[in-house]
Amino acid sequence: MKTNKYNPNEDISEEIRFSDAEQIELILVEANAYNLRYEVETQATKSMEEDSNLSKLDATIMAYHDWVK
Repeated sequence: MKTNKYNPNEDISEEIRFSDAEQIELILVEANAYNLRYEVETQATKSMEEDSNLSKLDATIMAYHDWVK
């Protein structure tokens, strides 16, 4: 039986992946810490309406950077 032991030298970056929805939620939780969740969500939505090639994740990241300086 193989046991999974923690190895601090092992690269685990490949094991942890977040979906776009999870990343967006994490960004919005962080924005909420500054009481700016609504503003970030609203600006992300407007950005996507203006640029149909913009993904929801990219729009959220851009809005977060605009509001949380």
